[in-house]
Amino acid sequence: MEESWDFEFLSRMVDSLVSFLSEFVDDWLANDMRVAVFKILFSWLVISLVAIHFAWKVYGNTVNDMYYRQGEYFLRCSA
Repeated sequence: MEESWDFEFLSRMVDSLVSFLSEFVDDWLANDMRVAVFKILFSWLVISLVAIHFAWKVYGNTVNDMYYRQGEYFLRCSA
């Protein structure tokens, strides 16, 4: 009995996802101003996240070392 309910729930979720994706693709392919703005903002978000990722790869250890070094320094000075 519960299996049919789980299957029904899963089926509804998949149908909802497919419906959303088909509408999204239709809107994405449309030549509309809001789609152009969305594409620009989405591109900016992706580029920003990639830049943050690479900056953390380059400077992450330095930032962590500064944080831990500062904590150890304050512990030594207070003792």
